[in-house]
Amino acid sequence: MAESKESRHNKKYLPPCINSEVPVPIPAPGFEFDYKPRKILIAESNESHKKILYPSEEVDIFIPPPPISSTPPPLPPLPPMEYTYIPPPPKVIFQNTCASVFIDISNIQNAHEFDNGDILNITALAKVVENGREILSRVVVGSGNTQDEIDDVKLLWNSIDYKSFYQLRATGKGEQFVDQALQSHMCDYIFNIDSNNNTIVLVSGDGNSKDKMLSFPKVLKIAVEKYNFDVEIWSFSRSLSSTFNKLKNNFPTKVTIKFLDSHLKTLCS
Repeated sequence: MAESKESRHNKKYLPPCINSEVPVPIPAPGFEFDYKPRKILIAESNESHKKILYPSEEVDIFIPPPPISSTPPPLPPLPPMEYTYIPPPPKVIFQNTCASVFIDISNIQNAHEFDNGDILNITALAKVVENGREILSRVVVGSGNTQDEIDDVKLLWNSIDYKSFYQLRATGKGEQFVDQALQSHMCDYIFNIDSNNNTIVLVSGDGNSKDKMLSFPKVLKIAVEKYNFDVEIWSFSRSLSSTFNKLKNNFPTKVTIKFLDSHLKTLCS
């Protein structure tokens, strides 16, 4: 049975849709279309569709998925890290057998007149003052009249692992700044080496100081008072400065004075 004119007049048409399989006509002003709405497919997809009920029949409308963002998704959180504590290496503690030897050889050679033309045996001297201990540092300073003399004695010191620093004496003049060179090496050692069970051995009886300059007693006082070093002084008895005796009286448990007199036979062999 054909639809009446009135029913056709009251018919509501679907809105136009692009890319539909069946286009929906749009009535021009003053005209009517006898058009039966049919199912419209907007796009083919496996995604869910939303169903909308129209007056004549059900229309399946596709809802597109959200646009894909160019920003990558955030990374998943990292698992908690396990930390392993690695303790620092233990501090080296010396066992009362370590020493560092600093020799003012000119003072020792000039302090005693060796009989019968005997010459000081520097290898024997080193053995006496080291006394079988583990030696951490060996330094000797001195001077010579000629470069050949200096070269020969330095080779001898180097053969027993001593760092030697010699000055060529000018004609008619004494040593210049030799004591200061040894004091500088002592200070460098004191400031940078652990004092625990470590003894500083000074082989010199020279306790003089000029003006406000450093002297061996002043350097040793710093080592004992500020850095807790043990100190050992070797000298011939008659050439030992009284300043060292005062140092020993002030620090009787930290300062030891020993004399080379009892080792004279060994030192001349």
